[in-house]
Amino acid sequence: ANEGGATKTPQEEIEAFVTRFYQLCLGRSPDAGGLADWTNSLLNQVQTGADVATGFIFSNEFVEKQTANKEFLEILYNAFFDRGSDPAGWSLWIGQLDSGAERLQVLQGFLHSDEFAGLCQRFGIKAF
Repeated sequence: ANEGGATKTPQEEIEAFVTRFYQLCLGRSPDAGGLADWTNSLLNQVQTGADVATGFIFSNEFVEKQTANKEFLEILYNAFFDRGSDPAGWSLWIGQLDSGAERLQVLQGFLHSDEFAGLCQRFGIKAF
């Protein structure tokens, strides 16, 4: 990424990727320990982008928010596609969630998408 002429190091790119999940999924800034742990596991390729995404969505902190299906879905779009929802995709996913689909199933659909792969690529990490 090239912001203001300064190129970010791989570590800075990964920190930016992880920070997005704290902000978009948990609604807060990262704590130093958590940021370091996630960044190092991605940097050392111990974990993939999908591992990190899943870790946030199924963290106690996120689960305790008890997000409604609509809120959950909007978070997935913003966090994993870097955009708001589109009407066709929204109606498909909300229909599945409202008729009892597991959140893990829906999350998998997002993680296995070209858009998520593209997001990971932008930050220089492997999606899977």
